[in-house]
Amino acid sequence: PARAEVRARLDRFIPEFRGTTAAPLLVPRTTAHPALVGTAFDYAARMELRHRARHAQTGPWIAELALPRVSPRRRREAARAVEAAKRASARWPSSEGARFEKIAFHAARIAPLDVVYRAGPGIDDDPRPVDIDDVAAEVRALLEVASPLWNLAAHRPLLLNPDVCGNLVGGADADIVAGSAMVELKTTKDPVVGRDHLRQLAGYACLAAVAPDEVFPPIDALAVYLPRFGLLTTFPLLADREELVDAAWFLADTWRDRRAA
Repeated sequence: PARAEVRARLDRFIPEFRGTTAAPLLVPRTTAHPALVGTAFDYAARMELRHRARHAQTGPWIAELALPRVSPRRRREAARAVEAAKRASARWPSSEGARFEKIAFHAARIAPLDVVYRAGPGIDDDPRPVDIDDVAAEVRALLEVASPLWNLAAHRPLLLNPDVCGNLVGGADADIVAGSAMVELKTTKDPVVGRDHLRQLAGYACLAAVAPDEVFPPIDALAVYLPRFGLLTTFPLLADREELVDAAWFLADTWRDRRAA
């Protein structure tokens, strides 16, 4: 929400809050690719939640959708990584330690494909080689402190990486919908929930409100999980469905006007 009018509209739905917490840092940065660690953890968290909650619903991975955009010299390798991750997802080890190790490895291997999907095959030209083992080790450490996140497995519905009518605004997919909460994972280095984090979630809730009936439950809470701190913080969404629907069309109109300008 870069435009002032969008921020002002979404701020109506967000409570006043103190963004900084005193939570201790549990998992410091250890790689030169923190953004890639964040993407890999998103995959890993969803893989673990899917293992814990067979009722969880998930669509295609972005990594799968990225394969046609991968450069020909990397496409076979990328396809093998995705296929290996899908085979592993069908039967993870029952031991948590062994499962976290395998999940972290596969998540780290497919995470670079998200960059290809969203920004083109730039990962192929990155002058800094990515040490997948280092990324996997950091992701595993994040999984080991994520017990607050695993509590979401009991919620129904549990939607993993759902598209929230993203066609209205050029693309938008949430991390998790758990029960009536819209949840975002933010692998930041500081224990801060920013107002923009909640604006993003409020925007997702608006877009979800105009989805066909029964795709999304009524959303009444916004939650931000900070993986490096093992901290899940939940806030009320201060809007009813009619207000969310009106705001969704406002966001769609704003996006269309920006594209036309």
